[in-house]
Amino acid sequence: MSFTLTSPAPMPANGMRELTPKELALRASAMACIQQLESAQCQGQAFVSLFFDGTGNNKDWKQSKFG
Repeated sequence: MSFTLTSPAPMPANGMRELTPKELALRASAMACIQQLESAQCQGQAFVSLFFDGTGNNKDWKQSKFG
């Protein structure tokens, strides 16, 4: 049985590999979307409070319809 030892290509000096033409086109398309002047104008904050009782000890508790 014979084995062949191979090693990966050396790391580029800048630490990043060259992008393929397809990858460059996808990146340009994505960047065009976020650089549009008419981007989404709605801004706001959503405050969410979440409680999960994982013990299951409240399974018989029922909340009234009005509060």
